[in-house]
Amino acid sequence: MKHILLFFVLIFVFKTNTLIAQNSLATYTYKMIEDEFEHSGKLIFNSNTSKFVYKQIEGTKYIIEEDDGFLTQTIYSDSAGHVFYRDKTTMKMKERTFVESNAFLLEDDFKLAWRIEKRTKDIASYKCYRASTTFRGREYIAWFSPDIPFDVGPWKFNGLPGMILEVSDKENLVYFKVSALSLSNSSSKIGFDYLGEFVSYEDLRSRQLTIWKRRNEMLKSKAARMMAASPGLEIEIELPNTPVYTEKFSFEN
Repeated sequence: MKHILLFFVLIFVFKTNTLIAQNSLATYTYKMIEDEFEHSGKLIFNSNTSKFVYKQIEGTKYIIEEDDGFLTQTIYSDSAGHVFYRDKTTMKMKERTFVESNAFLLEDDFKLAWRIEKRTKDIASYKCYRASTTFRGREYIAWFSPDIPFDVGPWKFNGLPGMILEVSDKENLVYFKVSALSLSNSSSKIGFDYLGEFVSYEDLRSRQLTIWKRRNEMLKSKAARMMAASPGLEIEIELPNTPVYTEKFSFEN
């Protein structure tokens, strides 16, 4: 394992030193636990910083539904979108996210412990190596390429000796797959200058819990009113005991 890692580090350093500082751009197709549909996100990066942006919309609320209206997803965001910004000088990730229509800013401090394997496959004409990690309750498999010498990836994934082109959890409920990549100069700027209320990671989760409880009560109340208005009608609602998010976390009742 140590010999494999040293090999990748040497390649990583050599290739990084041969590149001129520039911004590059990658597009990913992704789906997270909170999503009913696939979406697209953009990763802008260079040797020092990276920024992953997704769900940029006009307004603050957007509803997607299938033709039959059976499956829907409500997106809360705005034209700036949800943002995950990483500066290698601080090693912390800055995040802009939403709880309903309210934008929040926070710093997320974590480090991914990767296990690099010998297995390989080609993605977008790049030879990629497999690596695995566990992050906030889920086991992930990533495929990275040392030929793209940036320790970047979509969402919160980073820290490998090469760019992550594909990553998914073992159940394939969460996945990110690169769909376009340009290593030439990109006009997109990398920075983190956004409006929003600063909160801690724990405070954000507490706000999400409050919203989740409120929605559950609304569903139960609606079902009770429907049954009261239609004698003989029985509605059974099965709700999870805790919220279901990509990042698993426990709550106290």
